[in-house]
Amino acid sequence: MRARMPFTPLAQPGESPLSLLRRSSAGNGQQSTLRFAYALNPDLDHSPTALSTLARNPQLFRTTCVAAGISDRDVQQVAYSRVGPGREDDLNWNGLQVPVGALTFHRSKTCPRCVLEQGYAQSEWDHRAAVACSKHQVLLRDACPTCRQPWTFNH
Repeated sequence: MRARMPFTPLAQPGESPLSLLRRSSAGNGQQSTLRFAYALNPDLDHSPTALSTLARNPQLFRTTCVAAGISDRDVQQVAYSRVGPGREDDLNWNGLQVPVGALTFHRSKTCPRCVLEQGYAQSEWDHRAAVACSKHQVLLRDACPTCRQPWTFNH
């Protein structure tokens, strides 16, 4: 089932999966990516780790994005894929096989200058070792500098 939303984002080169969903949420007037995802997909578990589950599970991510009206092509461009059939298998991330624990999905990291320039979060920032933007040479932020709320959980 495809929703008719006023705003449907197009995937950008190198964009992270949750960035695409966050842009869809914000573009459709929602302040919480998590609540937006819940409204789109009743199969999403209602827990604080729901966005992490969504990012790690390509089929769940696809179902949620398609419900928001995002095309399969755009979903496939940004979604991480599983290396094996298990629940906690490694993921293919930027052409590399990495364990799920190496990626950070509960608090999205961003370079404020890149987000202002490009309008989306890079998938390279999903790795837990990512601490700074190589382009702007600034530390990545994982929370709003004004209200200190994390970017991903409620935003």
